Amino acid sequence: MKFAVVGTGSSALALAGDISLKGYSVNMGCLPQYEARLAPVLKKGGIEVSGAAVGGFARLNMVTTDMEKLIKGVDVIFMAAPAYHHEEFVSALAPYLEPGQFIVFISYFGAMRFRRWVKKFKIKDGVIPVETQSLAYAARLTDPGVVRIIAVKKNLPAAALSGDDTCKFLEKVSGVFPQMSAAENVMFTSFNNFCIVLFPVVMLMNAGRIEATLGRGWNLFSDGVTDSVARVMLEVDRERLALSESIGIKISSLTDFFIKPAKDARVTPGELSDAVRNNAYITNPLIPCPESLNDRYITETVPYGLVPWSSMGRMWNIPTPCIDSIIRMASVMNGTDYFGEGVNTEELGIKQ
Repeated sequence: MKFAVVGTGSSALALAGDISLKGYSVNMGCLPQYEARLAPVLKKGGIEVSGAAVGGFARLNMVTTDMEKLIKGVDVIFMAAPAYHHEEFVSALAPYLEPGQFIVFISYFGAMRFRRWVKKFKIKDGVIPVETQSLAYAARLTDPGVVRIIAVKKNLPAAALSGDDTCKFLEKVSGVFPQMSAAENVMFTSFNNFCIVLFPVVMLMNAGRIEATLGRGWNLFSDGVTDSVARVMLEVDRERLALSESIGIKISSLTDFFIKPAKDARVTPGELSDAVRNNAYITNPLIPCPESLNDRYITETVPYGLVPWSSMGRMWNIPTPCIDSIIRMASVMNGTDYFGEGVNTEELGIKQ
């Protein structure tokens, strides 16, 4: 079993480090324009890992900006980069992707978008796109080339674009990720990503404080999720649930994530805000508050999460007024047309 990890951030380092420490060959790389971010790993020849997973120095098989060398002969490629880099990286990998390889995206409709990229970039037949509901870990860089894994997900749903390939993938990676389980399909993995509900709402509702403090001296979730913020989160979540139910996909509610066992649909904003503020994982001091609104908590979740949901709502005649309002507000605040730049049903290949 050989792996490749594409990316330079905490997610990429956590994946590469953990897989290596479990005894597998791992290549890690990125495009040449991002090489400086990999310099500490390249210099050390590996990654220092600590925290909730197996710790130690994870020596890598290769650290490179050569996309052909990065993925040559590997079995599984993890796209451990934000959704706004997915197309850029896939286009660079396209000439070298091999039939039988699994390419794994972290939610945000990556597997469905890959269908379009196969034609656009003339990718060989037989490359298998897979999507997970989220990252396998919560992790943060503590120093250059040093990553701390705060938590490891106990259950991580995953699905291949073609349902027949899901079991093949899970069998392939079971020794590395025993917590991965079969999701219904790739719509489930992107609809069931609660970060798309949580992050943009909390960011926008705390915009003034973020910009005034540059995110310092307070915690975005333990300090920023008040009852009124939770009320907005619940409404966005209600619209998400309505969309998924319309196509027969049963997903978890936001309260399922934070209140266990989940009570019912009558959970109050106060109960949800209390649960979020007291959640040890999401409020961990190692997870810093962003310094500005120009952060992936918005620049990833809005165009690659909320905009697809909004586009589906228009196609299926399901109102999404709160989701639409969040998108519009984020667009104005960041001076970006997220409705125009985001992913829509046409790009996802969804037809009425």
